[in-house]
Amino acid sequence: MLEQKDMIEDSLLKLISNYLKIPIEAFQNFDEEQTVYVIA
Repeated sequence: MLEQKDMIEDSLLKLISNYLKIPIEAFQNFDEEQTVYVIA
């Protein structure tokens, strides 16, 4: 599944970003530590 991939193809990433209406850059620049900091 998607969670098990180290890299996600650009075409699949575009499909997901269009479906969720989130810019593709949000996925590419995702930083889990920064997200936890903002939520906390």
